[in-house]
Amino acid sequence: MNRCLVVAAIAMLGGCHKRSASEYFGTRVEPPGILAKVRLGMTVDELKAVVPGAAEDDGHGYLLDKPAKNIKLYAVAVDNVVVEAYADYAGSDARDVLTAAWGPPDAEPDRAEHEQLAWRNVTTGWRARLFCGRGTDETPLPPFCTIAFHPHKPLEAMFGKAIAPPGELAKLAIGMPLDAVRAATKRSLAVANATDVDYDGAVEHLDFVDNKLYEVSYALPPQALPIIAKAWGPGTKTGDKTAWYDAQSGWCAQLVTNDRGPWLQFTGYMPFDKEIDLLDAMAAAKSYDDAKKLHPELAWDDDGDKHTLMLPYNEVMHPDAFVAGRMLVGVFDSNELHFVVSMLDPAKADDIIAAFTKRWGQPKTTSENSNDKLLASTTYHWAGHAMLMRSTDGKDLGLTIGARE
Repeated sequence: MNRCLVVAAIAMLGGCHKRSASEYFGTRVEPPGILAKVRLGMTVDELKAVVPGAAEDDGHGYLLDKPAKNIKLYAVAVDNVVVEAYADYAGSDARDVLTAAWGPPDAEPDRAEHEQLAWRNVTTGWRARLFCGRGTDETPLPPFCTIAFHPHKPLEAMFGKAIAPPGELAKLAIGMPLDAVRAATKRSLAVANATDVDYDGAVEHLDFVDNKLYEVSYALPPQALPIIAKAWGPGTKTGDKTAWYDAQSGWCAQLVTNDRGPWLQFTGYMPFDKEIDLLDAMAAAKSYDDAKKLHPELAWDDDGDKHTLMLPYNEVMHPDAFVAGRMLVGVFDSNELHFVVSMLDPAKADDIIAAFTKRWGQPKTTSENSNDKLLASTTYHWAGHAMLMRSTDGKDLGLTIGARE
């Protein structure tokens, strides 16, 4: 055979070979090949629409492609939702390969998996983490590495001037039906889920009760603490909790740090004086049904003859009530319509008394003495508006709005 033809044939064959691992990862931190089309949070059906050949590979996830002899690309799904995309690398030299491609790993390891190396790139909007192993003494395996890819935003981008969940979640509301949350966020959500979000090191929790949004919260790395203080200020401290309130956004946030790190929870917020305006005005209604007709947008609940109303959290509620996320109001209309408010913070009693006195004038004050500390109390009565009862030991605080007499 003519030597020129042989050389040409070899060149043509060479042009068809799969790229080596060192060629495959490019020069920037971003998912290679078909992984670039995989979106965390997409359903398995959506994944298969993007990658028609995706097939389950037991113990690994959905196999998407084999772009090199020692690389396989996978997507992992939980409850029919894609939660991870990664490259499986056969061999122990993945760190050297990635360093040659992207430069050395960051000095700070991955914030979720602290023992794993990380590469972050704000320009591409991606981060990658590297895990390498060879099985265990009981079950040895050939050397392998996994390179997981995740969209990336610096943690600082999570906290703006407004007190609200980040991004699209700011437009949600506690109590919103699950289907409405899915429509608003374009996410395929399970009834309860935890998601590693784009913000570096944050894990998002959206929890639902009776198919309604119950909680929006985040597990955060310690690096978040100075970032939050810079964005929102020092907040209001009560014991080990710090809270921030934003009447304009309609959200408040509570931060607590435990042995697992910072935990930030968001719930709906309405200033206490606005809630009193609302309840005081509704107390003039002739009946419960009339009050409900005046405000059908509120979260009323009827259980036979028992009626309750859920209002957003406010700044005078007990810090432990933040878990419930809302203020429970009992509604009674046996003789006259009135509202009984629970879970107020006894430490805020003086503030409430001062605010009501400014609003309605000096109260009528009576004391109930008893050997039983649970019965000993002082009552403050603003005729026609409210009655506040504070236990003598300062541990309990009860409020009735619509106390006409």
